[in-house]
Amino acid sequence: MSESQNPQLQIQRAQSKPKGKATGERIPGFKYQLIVEAAGREEPVARIARQVGVDRATATAIIQREARTIQQRKQELLDQSLRIARRAANQIEAKINDKARLAELVPVYGVAVDKVNLLSAADPLAGIQQHLHLHLQPNDVTSTFNNLLHRLEEKARALPAPSEKVVDAEQLSPHKVAQERSKP
Repeated sequence: MSESQNPQLQIQRAQSKPKGKATGERIPGFKYQLIVEAAGREEPVARIARQVGVDRATATAIIQREARTIQQRKQELLDQSLRIARRAANQIEAKINDKARLAELVPVYGVAVDKVNLLSAADPLAGIQQHLHLHLQPNDVTSTFNNLLHRLEEKARALPAPSEKVVDAEQLSPHKVAQERSKP
């Protein structure tokens, strides 16, 4: 029986995953992993593709295929960070009464809380306050230019007037040019 007459073979082909261009199935495993890790850091697809050395369609296909696992990893990290923060907070609270050293627990708690904030926020920079302080001064370009022009005109008027005698250098011999230069 030929392939065109076998309906089961046609169904299997239709259900199988496409292999080839822009699926990410033919690239090496380390590149695949680099794309998944960069997508987990929420880098833009164009940058990921450029850094790894694949085209955008391939990077997009891999990211879409792995999107659920990336979200699962983020959720696992979030849950783990919440557990660490709770345990550190409980131990800090217990140590306060014992008057024991808290130097080891406070940084652990702070890092865990920071991770919780970063992993749970839709915008990673939502919790960061930014302050911009500017000193703006008006600048009147027209007045500045007019003042500069006025000062230049005053300096030009203060210069000595040029001599009235105009000499054509082509008509003078080298001897006469030397005489003209030596005149006061």
